[in-house]
Amino acid sequence: MLGTWIVYNLYPLLMKHTCGIDTGKSSLYYAIAAVIGIFFCALSGTWSTKWEADKVALLGALMTLFSIAGMALPIPAGSGLHGLLVPLIFLMLPVAWSPLIVAGTALAGDLTTIPQGTAMGLFNACTAPACVLAAILTVIALFIYLPILLRHKKSTS
Repeated sequence: MLGTWIVYNLYPLLMKHTCGIDTGKSSLYYAIAAVIGIFFCALSGTWSTKWEADKVALLGALMTLFSIAGMALPIPAGSGLHGLLVPLIFLMLPVAWSPLIVAGTALAGDLTTIPQGTAMGLFNACTAPACVLAAILTVIALFIYLPILLRHKKSTS
């Protein structure tokens, strides 16, 4: 989940520098995906009961993998296809969070040797430090790579 948060933190910059999509528009894409993801929370709970939580967590992991791999595809940047496909592929990432967190919480309760409520609480409590760590790693990455990107941009223009 840490990797997912890092992508969330960098998404507006990624869209601006790779697709030429301004940060306001990319933030709108993220907001749309987050709203869709809200509805997937309830579905993920239903699916976890119906098909077992481990399968739903796997679905979330595969959606995350597909989304991140899809954003890394070498789609020609000058084409309109790039500006259309990358945001659509990204939409899957916030939606995938729902099955990951809902099924992950259920799995924490199912697979534990400690009381179920305690295990579920500990699992959810771990997501907060992961979010903070992702923000810190994002800042570190920006301090390291932003100067490199700016130098590259100056040398190519």
